[in-house]
Amino acid sequence: MEPIEDTIRAIDYITSVGAFPTVCVFRPVIGADMERHPPPRYEEMRAIYAHVYDACRKNAIPIGAAPNIEVSLIVQPDDTRYLAEPGPATWAYEGFLGLTRAAARPIFAKKMRRTAPRTESEFGDAAPPVKAAADVGALDDAGAPPIHEAAGGGADPPAADREVEARTAYATVRFVAESAPGAFSVEESGSVLEIAPNDPLDATPSRCRLKIFRPRENKDRLCAFFYKRSNLSWSRDRFSYGAVEFLPDRLSTDDVEGWLVWLRNGFDPDRRPSHLKRAFLYTIPD
Repeated sequence: MEPIEDTIRAIDYITSVGAFPTVCVFRPVIGADMERHPPPRYEEMRAIYAHVYDACRKNAIPIGAAPNIEVSLIVQPDDTRYLAEPGPATWAYEGFLGLTRAAARPIFAKKMRRTAPRTESEFGDAAPPVKAAADVGALDDAGAPPIHEAAGGGADPPAADREVEARTAYATVRFVAESAPGAFSVEESGSVLEIAPNDPLDATPSRCRLKIFRPRENKDRLCAFFYKRSNLSWSRDRFSYGAVEFLPDRLSTDDVEGWLVWLRNGFDPDRRPSHLKRAFLYTIPD
């Protein structure tokens, strides 16, 4: 949608500072404001993607070093190697890429290795933890979920304990979200709690969402998943902004308030929650 010369200048700048250029092809979508705007011509896109490879080569960008990066909406720089002109410069660059992939392989293998869950002490003690309540529907004098130990003297089976703690965590999140009248809508479906801002700060309808659920059956931890819905009403696409796993009996109102501030501010990078994970090995419920 911009002059090809501007795109090429952008690619040159991005590679000159050591970053990866990713060029997204404009595709008209039925029902969108630009549904009748023509897509780019094949000849232009071929020239642009060939330039991506040349710019990465000239700046020694190690494209393709990280494994398993697959994105449907954009073309990765290493996909453009199929447009490279054969010759000494290309062969030398491909040799360099082979060496960087080999050198990076053990690094990424170590980073992708399964690790033990964080201990409770790693979550910090800035705020008192919210303990499991005997009656998750009860509220204290201030109207907040009660903070005390579960009744029963430890006789309840682990599954029942986990359910009580999860319900208490949900009650805490709901209480904080509903304490600001009209600011958030809270919807619970099955074992999933979803929160959306009602009055975003810029007055634009917000696609930001927070979903809380148990990611692994028979495990203690819950997950707060942050995402944006697609701007197409019929699409089920979700754009992930990361997730925070937490122990329900360590959840504090300060934690929840921080999540909601981030949600309402449109996922401002400067307000990211602590312990935010960008990758996780489980399925996000609908």
